[in-house]
Amino acid sequence: MSDAGVRKIWVELKRLDLGLACFATKNYVPKIKKNDTILSKTNAKNSDSPEYHVTQSIQIREDYGSDEIRSIIKDTFQLHDEDMVLKLRNHRGSLMPISCNIASNSKSVPYSLEVVQKYQNVKPKARSVKRDRYHETMKKKIVELLDRIEKLENASPELKQRQNKIITMEMEELEKKLGFLTKRFHEADSTTWKGMFKKNPLW
Repeated sequence: MSDAGVRKIWVELKRLDLGLACFATKNYVPKIKKNDTILSKTNAKNSDSPEYHVTQSIQIREDYGSDEIRSIIKDTFQLHDEDMVLKLRNHRGSLMPISCNIASNSKSVPYSLEVVQKYQNVKPKARSVKRDRYHETMKKKIVELLDRIEKLENASPELKQRQNKIITMEMEELEKKLGFLTKRFHEADSTTWKGMFKKNPLW
C-alpha cells in the first residue's frame, strides 16, 4: 500500500469525562496500543492525585472522511462509549475540526484530544412552567392595552361622541322592539277561547 497522501499526527488524550478518579491508584495503565506511545506522569499543583497524559501517533489519509477519522481515533485510544464527545485542540487551545485536513505535527507539540460526556459542563434543570409569572405578565399586558385605548379615546374627542350617538340609536331601536313585544303580549293576554266551532255541525 502506497504512503502517498498519508499523514502522521500526534494526539494527547485527556479523559475529562473521568476526572482524576480513575488515576487515583499508581497501578493505572490506559488500555491503548504500545506502538509509538508516550505515557507521562506529572503531579498537579496543590493536589496529591497524579495526572497521566497519553500521547499516541495516528495515521490518516487525505481521502478519509470525518467519521472514518473519528473511528480511527476511538479505536486507537480504545474509546467505545458512543455518548462520548471528542474535542480536538491545537497547541494554542483552539478547537479544530476533525477532518482529513489536519496538518502533521511533531511528537513534542501534539494535538490535545479532550473526551467529555454530553452536557458535562452544563447542569440541566427540570422543565417547569411558573404560572404565577405568566399570569402577572398577562395582567400587565392587559393593563397596558387598556391604557393605550384610553389615551387614544382621550386624544380623539369626536370618537367618544360618535360612540355615544351609536349607543343612543341602539337604545332607541331596542326600546321600539320592546314596545312592540309588550303590545303583542297584551293582545295575547286579552284573547279568550270562543269554542271550536261558531256554527252547529250538520249531523
